[in-house]
Amino acid sequence: MDPIAVHALADKYDVPALRECAAQQFSGNEVCGKKFGGLTTKEAQLIVEAHYSRCVKCDSALGRLICSYVVKTGLVKELRFTNLAARFPCLVSDVFWIARVAGGKLW
Repeated sequence: MDPIAVHALADKYDVPALRECAAQQFSGNEVCGKKFGGLTTKEAQLIVEAHYSRCVKCDSALGRLICSYVVKTGLVKELRFTNLAARFPCLVSDVFWIARVAGGKLW
């Protein structure tokens, strides 16, 4: 089972330790079989859709991690981010928190 699916189950059944474990599994040097620096904005979009299309809460460990990837790939600068933001309100909230940690900067 992939970390996003495990996180969604942990969220559904309120198992915090499992949520954190799923986030740790996702946060390795590779995402989707590629080195982090090699992710395209399209791959970042697919990760966003996979995570935020499930029943997730805002400000989860995995959501923050995914949003840090979204910011680093440059997806937030693209029109498709606007479409994702309209579909997934928690994405906007999580990106906001990433910006706050970065001193208000998204890139």
